Amino acid sequence: MLQKGDLDMAAGGILWDTEPQAICIIKRNRHGGDVSLPKGHFDAALDVTLEDTALREVREETGCVAEIISFVGINSYRVGELQKVVLFWNMRLLNKKDYVDTDEVTEIVWLPVIEALEQLTYNNDRELLKEAEKIYKIKNKYIL
Repeated sequence: MLQKGDLDMAAGGILWDTEPQAICIIKRNRHGGDVSLPKGHFDAALDVTLEDTALREVREETGCVAEIISFVGINSYRVGELQKVVLFWNMRLLNKKDYVDTDEVTEIVWLPVIEALEQLTYNNDRELLKEAEKIYKIKNKYIL
């Protein structure tokens, strides 16, 4: 049974750039230098909603300003005794900035989806990206 403090809520984004069509993935210092999608913890002092968290974390980890297009799905996994739940949204790039190395992220990379799928460390990120691409293509018919 889950108890208070057993659940870690987080949010992130699949950040799309349309010229050329690519998504942003990050290489992190932690977790053995894994390659993943930008995401991070909900912070009640900074965020009202998990959408706020997703936009803030994408901005902090990539330097980019984005807007949410659509909800994509949820990744859930255990980190020790903690159950982590991460909600993801498709996001449209509004402003791309030069990336500045931080203590969390060593590099951001813009890749076509097929190449990003090969680079992502975790299978749950790959499956989520496949779903995100399907939703993005459907939404794009009406957005662009």
